[in-house]
Amino acid sequence: MSSGIPGFDLLSQPVINPGSSSTCPDPVVSAPMHSIPGLGGVDDTLYRLVTLNNVQQNSTCVYDYYARLAFGSHLYPGSSLHASLALPVANPAPGTASITTSGMGQKTLSIPVNQVQPQGLSKDMAAAQGTDHIWNISKFPMPSQVHFADTCNIQNPTSIPVQTIVSWQKQPATPSGDITIVTHVYADNPSDRAITAVITDDIRSGTTVLTTTGPVYVMVPANTTMMAMTSTISVVSGTTNLNNLATSFYVDTYTGMPISGTVTATSSATVTLSGPELDQTSVISDRQSISGANLWFSADSFTGVDGQWMAPYITGTATQNPVLWSSLPQSGDGVVTFTNQISVGQAVIVTGTLMDIASVNGSDGFTAQTPPATIDIDTDAKVSLVINKVIPDILTAGESQIFTFTVKNSQGITEATPSITFSAGETNKSVTLTGLAPGTYIVYEEPATGWNAQSPQEVSIVLPSCSNSVTFTNTVLAAKAQVQKITIPAGFEAGWAFVLTGPGTPSGGEIVTSTGSGYTSFSTVLQEGHYIITEVSKSGWDQTDESGCVFDVNYPGDANLTYSCDVTNTQRGQIIVQKNTLPAGSSQTFTFAPSYGSDFNLTDGGSN
Repeated sequence: MSSGIPGFDLLSQPVINPGSSSTCPDPVVSAPMHSIPGLGGVDDTLYRLVTLNNVQQNSTCVYDYYARLAFGSHLYPGSSLHASLALPVANPAPGTASITTSGMGQKTLSIPVNQVQPQGLSKDMAAAQGTDHIWNISKFPMPSQVHFADTCNIQNPTSIPVQTIVSWQKQPATPSGDITIVTHVYADNPSDRAITAVITDDIRSGTTVLTTTGPVYVMVPANTTMMAMTSTISVVSGTTNLNNLATSFYVDTYTGMPISGTVTATSSATVTLSGPELDQTSVISDRQSISGANLWFSADSFTGVDGQWMAPYITGTATQNPVLWSSLPQSGDGVVTFTNQISVGQAVIVTGTLMDIASVNGSDGFTAQTPPATIDIDTDAKVSLVINKVIPDILTAGESQIFTFTVKNSQGITEATPSITFSAGETNKSVTLTGLAPGTYIVYEEPATGWNAQSPQEVSIVLPSCSNSVTFTNTVLAAKAQVQKITIPAGFEAGWAFVLTGPGTPSGGEIVTSTGSGYTSFSTVLQEGHYIITEVSKSGWDQTDESGCVFDVNYPGDANLTYSCDVTNTQRGQIIVQKNTLPAGSSQTFTFAPSYGSDFNLTDGGSN
């Protein structure tokens, strides 16, 4: 069993699983040892060697072991607790690990330590002499942590109730002139499971220990701050420099095994003056305040004693300013419970605290106050991104088109690859991505055959705005039309006029004139529909062939196509008759009839 993570606490003794055979031997477990270098490239691995002797053949033995985070693990954010099974290496070479996972497989349980808060202690101390009364005051919040889930989700609560309980006790006056000392130790357990605190409290004069209380075993419930110990002693008059030191280590309530590391807390007190029976009454005061942007709180009620919220505060009003409360004079023990609401004003990711400090103010000058009691607050927010897509109305029954997008964050990491599918008659659709962290995103549209490519779009989603959108408006790659003139005989291809008629052409159609052999293009961007290319005829020529001059455009299947029209014209022949007469210059008219039976006549145009 091993770990290469700072702050790891390897338990000392595997235990036999109750489901194992009763013939299984107890394991022999070594003290913690180090392998330098450690497993997996770490500098140092802590491990214990478990030896099993006299295991019977064909028996099955199951051993459980426990591993946990130690105090100080929160000082290594980003690391994790890992525990692995390993084998010892016989005679390891210098500079190599003394254990190996080879042949064992890799069994790792990772527990992130980022933002882990350790258990802690806090203290207070008061001292009185003569016939003065000493008042003891303590407090604890419920709960000690508040979390607001996704504050962009309007279904989640924006206000959470909490309570703080303040209690005080009036101690009997000390008529002998001795100094009465009272100390309190508060244990804080921010974890999600109960833990047992083992607390010792030394009351001292300077560095000299006057008395030691403890060790006291106190189970601290999960997510709780509580008063764990009270110590009361009397010392002779003239004792100075009164202070106390509380020390605690912790025992795992589940396994009963100690946890490495200790925590300490100190406090001090000044002895109040002697005299008659002073401070027979006290006024309890309380100050509440909140930190954290866009976090608010209200003081809704208090129960237990008579008192009032101090002006200008109005009960139940949400505020970010401190709120003060004061009781009527108290002549004995009492308890007051404050009920508050913590609220978040808008979508935000923030941490903060609701802090409460209570104090007792004796009628003759005695004062004492609790250490700050805090309720830790944190919020979360998840934003959404809407991708809008707009296309022309070109899809007919049975046709569909899918557009796919890639969404990357500011680090270039792909967050999602959504798609939008269009069917006949649909021109505007969208897809919404949820659960995103606030920040900047780049949306890429993947190329689609037959459609114009789209440039990436950058979009920022900044709280308190919980969403933003991008719009991609796309068009198909337009089809084109061209015409080619072919003449028989060749060489007469220039100067022919052609007319394109159909959707999107001007009134009377678009007219182009050929400039020679090859194709002449029309400028009209073809829409869906029926098109015809016709030729403006020329005298002396007959159209003898054409192809591709009548066509229908249907997107997106016809995107980026070029429709070609070929028109062939053949030139007509000529018959020239020259008449000669003797004598020349006769005015006689001659008529000629072609031999192939045509009904036209050739008429003499003059003498030659």
